[in-house]
Amino acid sequence: MAISVRNNNPGALMYAPWEKAYGAVPGGKNVAGTLARFPTPAQGYAAAAQWHRRAEAKGMVTLRQRMRVYAPPDGAGNSQASFNAYVKRLADAMGITPDTPFSIDDPNLGPKLLLAHAQFESGLQDPFPAGALEAGYKMGPSAAPAGAPVADAGRQPTLRRGDYSNDVRDWQGTLAANDFSPGIGDGKFGRMTAAQTKAFQKQNWLTPDSVVGPQTRFAGNLGRDIRQGAIAQPAGGTQTVEVSPEAFGFGPRLLCLGCRW
Repeated sequence: MAISVRNNNPGALMYAPWEKAYGAVPGGKNVAGTLARFPTPAQGYAAAAQWHRRAEAKGMVTLRQRMRVYAPPDGAGNSQASFNAYVKRLADAMGITPDTPFSIDDPNLGPKLLLAHAQFESGLQDPFPAGALEAGYKMGPSAAPAGAPVADAGRQPTLRRGDYSNDVRDWQGTLAANDFSPGIGDGKFGRMTAAQTKAFQKQNWLTPDSVVGPQTRFAGNLGRDIRQGAIAQPAGGTQTVEVSPEAFGFGPRLLCLGCRW
């Protein structure tokens, strides 16, 4: 399995402190150094888009300019030939020349670039689940889907059995929005809420410990927003994908966009 896929990192970004806003931690290593590992493919796509925004802000407005920094021809494991092939692959996918100025926020070009990055880095035609690219691109400069407090997930308290708070009540609402049944939303993290949290984690390939940390909260918020329409569902209705649990942060329940459970 490609290292970019194992790390939920479509663009194979090297780890950098600014990526922490997208949930990144140091991940696997390749010849160039330490890659970032993201909690979900959507966050990985969002970080890749943000890399291009940062490059644009520094005056790099064409593919050739950006890729000299992104994958320098004299970098470890690279060559002028590999650099040229990468740039051509991206340009062809986008339908532009390597020297055409563009913005990552152009909805006709940005998603094509991010998908081409993911395909080139992984060697796969469809390296990540359906919906991950759209969700990540919609996050914009922050790591939060529209209408969800995901960017603040790391700063929200960790929840576990025995807690009693408004944060627990919010989590119970999130479970219910994902079609789980924690009982009445009374703010008590009791037996039923713990059991349903564990079931949600199992369904979404998260550690089934009944503890609500940043990754569990992100998965819950994303699933809720997909179901409530804050993140658009794929055109044409239901899409299902089969995913490998060790590769992705979410299981079939969350990734079946447009499904009714």
